[in-house]
Amino acid sequence: MATTAPIYNCPAEIFGWITKGLPTSDLLKLCRVSSRMRQAAEAILYSKLEWKWQVSWEFSLRSDQLPLAPPIELLVRTLLHRPELGAQVRVLVLDGTDPVFRRCGRLPIVEPEHEPEDELEPFSPPISLIGSIDNYIEQVLDDTELGMLVKTISDLELPQDEQELWIQEMHRGSIDAFAALLLLQTPNIRYLKLGEAFSDGCDCICMVLRWALYGRGSALPSPPLFRSVTKLIWPFFDTWDTSMAEYREAHPNTACVLGLFYIPQLEELAAYIDNPTSGALEWPVDHPPNLSKLQSLDINFLREGHLAQILALTTQLKTLRWNWWYHPQADSQFVNLTINLDNIMTALSHVKRTLTHLALTTSVWPAEPESHSSLKMTGSLAALATFNSLKTLEIPAPLLFGSLEPPKRGAQLQFQSCLPQNLETLRVTDFLMGKHKEDEWGGGKLAPIITSWMEDWRSSTPHLRRFQLFLNPTNGARKSWQRKRRQELALAAVQAGLEFEIYNGDKKLT
Repeated sequence: MATTAPIYNCPAEIFGWITKGLPTSDLLKLCRVSSRMRQAAEAILYSKLEWKWQVSWEFSLRSDQLPLAPPIELLVRTLLHRPELGAQVRVLVLDGTDPVFRRCGRLPIVEPEHEPEDELEPFSPPISLIGSIDNYIEQVLDDTELGMLVKTISDLELPQDEQELWIQEMHRGSIDAFAALLLLQTPNIRYLKLGEAFSDGCDCICMVLRWALYGRGSALPSPPLFRSVTKLIWPFFDTWDTSMAEYREAHPNTACVLGLFYIPQLEELAAYIDNPTSGALEWPVDHPPNLSKLQSLDINFLREGHLAQILALTTQLKTLRWNWWYHPQADSQFVNLTINLDNIMTALSHVKRTLTHLALTTSVWPAEPESHSSLKMTGSLAALATFNSLKTLEIPAPLLFGSLEPPKRGAQLQFQSCLPQNLETLRVTDFLMGKHKEDEWGGGKLAPIITSWMEDWRSSTPHLRRFQLFLNPTNGARKSWQRKRRQELALAAVQAGLEFEIYNGDKKLT
């Protein structure tokens, strides 16, 4: 009588295809069936590690609502004993937000013994129910394991002060320290994301980055870390406030983030980069990076003079999303209150041949009339019309019109003179205008100009298919963009043969 061979005896490719679609609960069960099934299941389970946590004390939540945090220290211990599991990781997401401090903080191992007061109190680490952080680390990791981690750090040939800082942070339970150790144990990752919580506190991770990419000297072989990374999201956020401005000025991240560009296979990068306090960007080594593989760049904060240095090194960049701020305190060669459109075009000219998608976002902080009154604009974006590869353009209306003053009759000529002829999608935003500019830049001014342009859009952009208008919800956009005006504009778009959409923030209006 013929017998059926066990499923785990089938070829590895077929077995992997079968198990790949199983839910996590079933994969965990397979780990208990046989060594071969465990090996196949672990390869899937460890291929993607995606975590999100917050700091140990969330001021705005009651104690019974505090989120549970994934035990990164336990994973570090597991990979320490079984390095083959770390080699399976292809996607690593360490995410988390802290609206008060934007910091990754310490291991969130405790819960408060009382409910927090309604009023926010000065930050202080919570008292552990099981003792100090040191005691907790010693309970999770025995002396041998702690010694192995210390040796791992010591063997990296880092400067002595950096080694001591990292080891000290590890004993204190710093998530940054353990995340850096996790990176050492996952050499084959292709996609890495560090969430907003790491925007204030990733010194140890930066140490690993420097050591792996350019800090070892030419005589030493390069480790495999970061060598397979093609997509990287560095700590990234798109808001701005006083506390952040003060912290960024005192703790610029410029040197660390510039090191990311030395990742050899990097294709997509999203990051904020602090502007140097003076002078041009300085690369961390004596030669600039090779950016021939970079295709997508999402940059926050950096101004045009510094951005130009990066764009000049690219040869295949297709997508650029650039978000920057103007604020009254800015007064230097590179950071000031002048929107110099000529300088912006000089920076963008480096990617004129390859760029297919361009999104420009800029705003004034603080968003008060006094800040806007100090803002100036010079130059023109007319050279943008020569970007023949550009298919999608997102741009604030004042930049498109070339003026901070409200548009006047005939402004559609200035409007269309900046548009590339092969453009397919145009998104116009009003996010640069403050609330006090709503009457000047509202629907009463823009709608007639847009309607007039729609009557003759084919003469400048014959391939255009879609026009989208994005309104800033904080500007009271609904007042000047009432339903009747929106419907009139939508009708004009239909008659012109264009798809038309209007959004108030993320909400689509009808």
